[in-house]
Amino acid sequence: MNWQPISTAPKDGTVILLCDVGYAAPEYLIGRWRHDRWWGKATNSGHSIVWNEATHWTYLTPPLVDEAK
Repeated sequence: MNWQPISTAPKDGTVILLCDVGYAAPEYLIGRWRHDRWWGKATNSGHSIVWNEATHWTYLTPPLVDEAK
């Protein structure tokens, strides 16, 4: 994957893969920029969550794009 700094991520509502490398094991979230913050779906509840810890991002591959819809 071609990870890029979060400062370069699209903020037009495009669904992307977000990553936080600030932990021993990186954390990931499929999300998008909305209402001035990163939003995604919690895997355990399906509720929308705000994620402020994103450090990197990349575009989703086609199967993940379909799953995010």
